[in-house]
Amino acid sequence: MTSVRITSGRHPYEVVLLTAAPVVALILTLTNTRPAAVDAAMPGPVRVVWVILLALSGLTGLTGVFWTGTGTVAASLSIEAVGVLVLGTAAAMYTVGIVAFTGFSGAAAGGFVAAVGIGSWWRLSQIWRDLRRFDQAVEAQLIAEVRTLIGQRDSHE
Repeated sequence: MTSVRITSGRHPYEVVLLTAAPVVALILTLTNTRPAAVDAAMPGPVRVVWVILLALSGLTGLTGVFWTGTGTVAASLSIEAVGVLVLGTAAAMYTVGIVAFTGFSGAAAGGFVAAVGIGSWWRLSQIWRDLRRFDQAVEAQLIAEVRTLIGQRDSHE
C-alpha cells in the first residue's frame, strides 16, 4: 500500500482550544453570562446557537482527535474536521461581535479570536488534504489488488 503521511490531530494548540471551547460554554451557561460584545451584537437565539457551537466544537473535535473506536483513520479525521469547522465558525461569530461592539478599540481581542478561527480553518484544510491522500492510497491499493487478481486468473487459463 502507498505510504500516507497524516498530519496528526494532536497538535497542542488545537487540543487546548478544543478543550477550552466546551469549558467556556459550560461556564457561560452555568453563570448565565455572556461577553458584552456577544450581548450587543447577537440576537438572543444567535447567542444560544453560539454557546452550543462552542460546546459542540470542542466535544466533537476532541472525539475525533482522540478517536480509538471502530472505523478508520478517515473516520477520526472526519469527526475532527467537524469540530474544527464548528470552532472556526463560533470564533468568526465572536470576532464579528467584538468588532461590531468595540470598533478599532477591540482590534487586539478581535485579532486573537479571529486567529482561532483562521487556525481552525487552516487545520480543516490540512484534514481535507489528508483525507484526499488517504482516499487516493486506498484506491491505489484496490487497483493493485485487482491487477494482481487479474494476473493470477490469466496465469491459470
